[in-house]
This record gives sequence, structure tokens and C-alpha cells, in this order.
Amino acid sequence: MSQRALNPEQFSPYYHGTEVDLEPGQMVEPGRRLEHVYATSHPGWARVYSGRMRKYGGNPRIYEVHPTGPVEMDPTKGGLGAIRSRHPMRVVREHDPEQHPFTMSLDEPYGDDPLGRREQ
Repeated sequence: MSQRALNPEQFSPYYHGTEVDLEPGQMVEPGRRLEHVYATSHPGWARVYSGRMRKYGGNPRIYEVHPTGPVEMDPTKGGLGAIRSRHPMRVVREHDPEQHPFTMSLDEPYGDDPLGRREQ
């Protein structure tokens, strides 16, 4: 991990958007194409990612996940509450995507901190 490593407990809960049908206790694993598992502290972003997965078939799903190893802020997402890990994330429960509309505006304080705090 890099110097951007975070305590996995520090900014939970995390949400993972996908089209895959999972049950609580199952693991979201890094894939063949991606060496990280990605999640976000904002369920609206997870809904956006799950919607992008429709092109692969299946229904958009949002899962609350818990990291099983170190996590770091995702440098490719511009600090929008996104994290990534080379370790699996355990599914805690499924959330209804319709209950998490993407309502975040660009004016919301979501800087480099997954909790949305701005640096002072």
C-alpha cells in the first residue's frame, strides 16, 4: 500500500456497486482485469457504478461491504470518497438502488477525505 493507506474501520460504511448477485458473507474479490476491489463511502456513487455495469448483464446492485485488509483512497477518482484494496471485501448486506439516488452536487464538500471534510 502507499502512504495514502487508511484504517479500514475509519470511514465505514463502504458501498460497492455491481451487477453480480451476492449474499451476506460472500466476498467481492479483485478480478483478472482489476487488481483492486473498489468501494465508496457514498451510496449514490455506488448506484452510478452499478448502473454502468448493466452493459454486462444483470441488475444493478449496491452492497454494503467491509474491507478484510488495508485500504487506500482511490487516486483515480479525484477524492470522491472512493477507496480501493488489494484484499477482498465482505458483503454485509444489499441496499435497494432506488433508495440511494445520486443527489450529490459538485458543491458538496467531498474533497480528498472519504468523510467529506475539507482540509483546513
